[in-house]
Amino acid sequence: MEGRRRILPAVLCVACVVTAGETAAAEKKRDSLQLTGDLSLPERADTAVAAGDSLSAAVSPQALLCTLAVTTEPAGAALSLDGTLLGNSPLTQPGVHAGRHTLLFQKPGYFQKKAVIDLQAAGKTVLHFQLSAPGRLSVATEPPQATVSINGERKGTTPYTDSLIRPGTYRIALHKKHYRPVEDSVTVSSGGRVAVVDTLLYTATYLDSLQTAASAAKTRRKRFSIGLVAAAFCVFLLALAIIEQRE
Repeated sequence: MEGRRRILPAVLCVACVVTAGETAAAEKKRDSLQLTGDLSLPERADTAVAAGDSLSAAVSPQALLCTLAVTTEPAGAALSLDGTLLGNSPLTQPGVHAGRHTLLFQKPGYFQKKAVIDLQAAGKTVLHFQLSAPGRLSVATEPPQATVSINGERKGTTPYTDSLIRPGTYRIALHKKHYRPVEDSVTVSSGGRVAVVDTLLYTATYLDSLQTAASAAKTRRKRFSIGLVAAAFCVFLLALAIIEQRE
């Protein structure tokens, strides 16, 4: 009887130990399942972009396309994008990749125009360009044959005409020997006509030389006249003496 009393507590202790071990194993298993669930979130794995990765890895390709709308004055200019002809302005081109592009405009009777643009993704870019037509510049002087220089570059002599000059502001310089230099600033508009007419004036030095030359010429004429009168008088006296001898 006394032996049974000793066995019963031992059995109870073993049962408690087994129960505690099973409980701990169950809690450890539950914790392991919860940790696995936190690490397997598909939405995080799909959207995260690691440092150094390309942005395009996390952005839809459609988000990198944009729409380009172009108008020109005048209309009807042939438009090329990065060397590819798109058509005539006005023009709307969807599906253009974002980034830097080169536009080229060509129209008969107008100067070719090139522009570099930066397009933003997922948007519409509206651009307007003004084409330039050649202007006409004519330069005349009195007296003619003056040297014409435009923006420091010699172009020819007056009368001078340039019928294919680009619109803009130009500095015109006129030079001619013995004349004062003249400088003009003119603005040529698209398709416009500008005429420059200048009367050149002698330089002060050349005027002085002219006056000196005129005075010298006057003196020579005066001396010549005196000499001519003296010679005539001498001839008269000689003739008179000859007549007297004959008588």
